[in-house]
Amino acid sequence: MEVMELVNRYINNSNLIIEIIRRNIMKRGYPIYIPNKALYGWIDEDFPRDGEYFFYTGLMYQMAPYIERIVNMLQKLRSGVLFKVINILNRVVDVSRFSSKPSHEEVMKMHKIIRNIYSLVYRSGLSVWYDPSIDKYAGVLLYEFGLMDDLKIYAERISDALSSMGVNKIVTIDPHTTYMFKKVFPSLLENYSIEAYSYLELIDEDIFVGSSAEQNKFVIHDPCYYARGVGVFSEPRKLLDRIGVEYIEPKFNRVDTYCCGGPVESLSPLFSAKIGVKRLGMLVDTGADEVITMCPICMANFRRVSKEVNIIDLSELISKYIK
Repeated sequence: MEVMELVNRYINNSNLIIEIIRRNIMKRGYPIYIPNKALYGWIDEDFPRDGEYFFYTGLMYQMAPYIERIVNMLQKLRSGVLFKVINILNRVVDVSRFSSKPSHEEVMKMHKIIRNIYSLVYRSGLSVWYDPSIDKYAGVLLYEFGLMDDLKIYAERISDALSSMGVNKIVTIDPHTTYMFKKVFPSLLENYSIEAYSYLELIDEDIFVGSSAEQNKFVIHDPCYYARGVGVFSEPRKLLDRIGVEYIEPKFNRVDTYCCGGPVESLSPLFSAKIGVKRLGMLVDTGADEVITMCPICMANFRRVSKEVNIIDLSELISKYIK
């Protein structure tokens, strides 16, 4: 097969993937199918329904267990004809629901991470509330694909829904959603007034007790949207220092961090995997036993390229030291 034919097939397939994802977001409010139980099963019945800060998950942690399955499905579908058929079917039903499902344990792990983050914020003395009807995917893939007209429409929907409920402050729990609310939405929307804070910016260090007795060596990986996007990189280190966890800085850290490969996984799973393997190699080469992440996409991509390395979310570690 000639090189140009391969290039054209890749471009055509990529365009079809973009269209499938675009239609899902604009029509259904999420890029991939996730059952309601997976989206909102983490909620406790007595969760506050009013307060100063709205707890905005952006559905990213909930999507993480499903992403690996979708990416594997895309990697197998190399035929342009198959993609065209899928694109047609997707107009009627979300075809991502036909990919393999994650295990119950994987879904429950993400739910526990979300509850950990809520506990960290709540114990820090913030008045936090939640309503699943206005907790939506923030549309970062529209931004990454350059679909700015669609993104503006989508951002207006989100802003209007939050404003209708009187929300003017939100706590975000992942870097992608944080970046969209802090940087992208204000640049797109007139009279935008929602204040967004990463949970890492709001944690009171006084909620922690004692000193860490962790035996493992940790290496910290900075997500691009936190470190370069919104300048959140000193906060997680201060929290680790507070509880006495020793961590190693890898090659390329803070604002000079190295991508996990996640942003291109939907368009080129193989290229994404190569980037993930390279970055994970940098982290493992430090001699660390465990990798600390703060992003569900980083976590999902690292786990996709290696089942041997232990990847943990920052909140899983520090929540063990709450008073």
